[in-house]
Amino acid sequence: MTSSQPSFPTRLDALRVLGKAERLSRARLRLTAVWTGAECANADWSVNIANLRRQLQETESMAKLLEKEEAKIRGALERQNALVDECLAAALKAFPAQAGRINLVNRAFSNAGALRRLQLRAVSWEKIWETLDPKWEPTPGLTLLGFRERRLELERESAEAGKVWMKWRMADEICQGIAGRIERDCMAWTTQAQRQFPVNSDLGRLVAELVTAV
Repeated sequence: MTSSQPSFPTRLDALRVLGKAERLSRARLRLTAVWTGAECANADWSVNIANLRRQLQETESMAKLLEKEEAKIRGALERQNALVDECLAAALKAFPAQAGRINLVNRAFSNAGALRRLQLRAVSWEKIWETLDPKWEPTPGLTLLGFRERRLELERESAEAGKVWMKWRMADEICQGIAGRIERDCMAWTTQAQRQFPVNSDLGRLVAELVTAV
C-alpha cells in the first residue's frame, strides 16, 4: 500500500457503502455536463454498484442459511449433551467405584468453542463408557453402538454446516472486496469534487451536502 491510498478498518459496512455510492452516482450524473473528474468511468461506477448490490444479496442469503444450519446443529448438540448428562447420572449409580473416571467427562476443553466442547464431551463420555462396560445400557435400549452412530451422524451434519460457513465467508470476502473498491472510488471523487468546486458555489454546496450525508 502506498501513502496515497486510503486505509480502511478491517470490515466495511457494505450496505452503507452501497448507499453512499448510489448518492454520489446521482451527483456525478448531475455534474457530467461541467465536470467528469473522477478516476472511475461512469459505466464502471454503475457496474460496480450493481455488483455490490448483487453480492450483498448473495451474502445475506448465505447468512440466513448459515443461521438456520447453526441453529439446527446447536439444538442437536444440546440434546446430545442432555443425553450425556442422563448417562452420567446412571453411570454414577451403576458404577459408584468408578466415580473418578466417570467425572473425567467434565474436564475442560478450553481451546474449543462452545459447540465444539459439546462434541468433545460426547466423545469423552463414549470413551469412558467403553471402559466401564461396552454392553451396559444407561437407559433401556440406549446402547454404546447406537450412541456412537448418532454422535458420528451429528459430526457429519456439523461438517456440512461448516461448509455452509465457508461459502458464507467466501461471499462476505467478495462483498468486502467490492465495497473496498467502491469506497476508494467514492473517496477519490469527493476529494476531487471538493477541490474543483468552491464551497460557496451552487455545485460546491451540492458536493458539501453529499459529503456530509455520507
